Amino acid sequence: RDSERRLEEAQERMDSVSKDKQATSAQLKETRGQVKSLESHIRKLEATNDALEVKAKRLKVVLKSLEVLQQDNKSQSEMLTMLQRHSDSMKQKNDSLSKQIDDIEAEKEEMQKLIKENKAKLKDQAKCMHMLQTKLDEKSALAKSLASEKNSLQDANSLLQRDKFNLEHELQALESQCQKNESALQAKTALVEKLRSQLDKHRQMQEMIRSISAPTYDASDE
Repeated sequence: RDSERRLEEAQERMDSVSKDKQATSAQLKETRGQVKSLESHIRKLEATNDALEVKAKRLKVVLKSLEVLQQDNKSQSEMLTMLQRHSDSMKQKNDSLSKQIDDIEAEKEEMQKLIKENKAKLKDQAKCMHMLQTKLDEKSALAKSLASEKNSLQDANSLLQRDKFNLEHELQALESQCQKNESALQAKTALVEKLRSQLDKHRQMQEMIRSISAPTYDASDE
């Protein structure tokens, strides 16, 4: 009986071990499947991580490029502001030069008118002086021929001499004024030419600034 009991116990143990083995095999199979699934998931995660690292590097490059572009844009904006201020300053100078030229042109026209009037007066004074000289000659001849009227003729002669002196002095003053006006006119004309040259230079610089500050478009952006 002991042998039978031991045999039965041994058989039971073998059956239990067999069942445990089957259960262990099933668990091992399940575990292997889980391991394979985890390995596949890990590979996917690694691939995803590599892709993310590539994207991160690209993003870093893009951010760096964006930073450079922002800095360039800031520099261009500052340059454009400076050029705009310079352009405004040049415009004010051009307006000032234009006003000076207009004023000088007006002065030039006024001086030309004055010179013309002075020349006309000078011509009239010369005619008057000639007439007075003729009268003086006539009076002198009459004084010589009319001794009885010598005193009165001498008075008239003195008056005519004084008028002649005054006219000669006025004539000299007019001639001097004409010379001064002509010299001033030449100086004003030279100044007008100089200011016009400066105005042309300012306009050329302003056109250059406008062409530099005008926005440019790259063909690849279209």
